[in-house]
Amino acid sequence: MEQCADLTRINTYIREVIKLLKLKVMKKFLPIFILAVCSYSATGQTTFQILDHNGTDVTNGQYDFSGPNSPSDPYFKYEIDFEVKNLKSVTITTKVKRMETMSLVGSAHYHCWGVCYTDINAGADYMFPESGDPEFLDFVDLNGSAQSTLNTYFKPKSAVGDASFRWVVFDDSNPSDSAFVDVVYDIRAFTGVNENDNVKMALYPNPADQLAVLDFSGSTYSNSDMIIEICDMLGKKHKSYSASVAQGKLNIDTEELTDGIYFVSIRNGREVIKTTRLVIKH
Repeated sequence: MEQCADLTRINTYIREVIKLLKLKVMKKFLPIFILAVCSYSATGQTTFQILDHNGTDVTNGQYDFSGPNSPSDPYFKYEIDFEVKNLKSVTITTKVKRMETMSLVGSAHYHCWGVCYTDINAGADYMFPESGDPEFLDFVDLNGSAQSTLNTYFKPKSAVGDASFRWVVFDDSNPSDSAFVDVVYDIRAFTGVNENDNVKMALYPNPADQLAVLDFSGSTYSNSDMIIEICDMLGKKHKSYSASVAQGKLNIDTEELTDGIYFVSIRNGREVIKTTRLVIKH
């Protein structure tokens, strides 16, 4: 009986030691465990998705735009729209702010998110709206799995150069829960369609299906190095080629271009030498 009692006391002692060891282990690794859980929550938390006009996911990415300026029409503007989607199943009070990361002097911009704002001149306000601005109270309630359109506008006026903006969408109750898209503009000097007669340009077949041929073999343009670009009606650049007058012809693969109207431009630096229209029909 005494031996059994001793064994019982030993077992009890061992269990207490195990409890203490477990407690120490938990105390040692609990902060690491909590940090891991928090890190997982932070990286796994995704409320917003941003899509461009083609339905391409540009969340936390970049959207490039190229087009001529408008020296004779200060009211001319480029519109780039994005669909902001709520990936959660609950309603989110959503706000948008704009950061001007590169200013193009002489241009202007504005946007619409529930409310449309007035023009802001380049360089006048780095962040809009921000806390303290009356416009910061504006919001759009996005229901679960719903989406709403963010309209962004850029007025190049007579300016030539680069401009860039970061558009940030965020949860009003948790501003760190956000997503962004960077929009980069490449604004060139407008010379008009078919204005430079020194460049001879033919494009065939037109409409095109799988392939289009750009023929500039009869060009008398003195610069041998040119850039040839294909842009859609919104000014988005889809293809870019380096070419020279000595080449004479360029084959353009049009298979992956969707049906519609495009513009094929020959550029020398930022100057548009000549532009012609290309119709894609599959």
